[in-house]
Amino acid sequence: VKTTGNNAKQIYIVEIKGQQNTDDILKFQRLKLWCQDVNKVQSKYTFKCLYILQTKYESGYQFSNFEEISRIFG
Repeated sequence: VKTTGNNAKQIYIVEIKGQQNTDDILKFQRLKLWCQDVNKVQSKYTFKCLYILQTKYESGYQFSNFEEISRIFG
């Protein structure tokens, strides 16, 4: 998801999981490291990642926009 709010260009890599497996947390931790690494070597975009369990996303809360989703799950 590309965002351009407040003159900051951000790219979010969003992982939405229906079920959580034991390897999922390890893979997401590696994705966090990748985002840190790529942000060190370039400045065109800031890369961020979100991990969202489908059950929490579908909990009945109505999200207004992606910024709200990133704040809640980020």
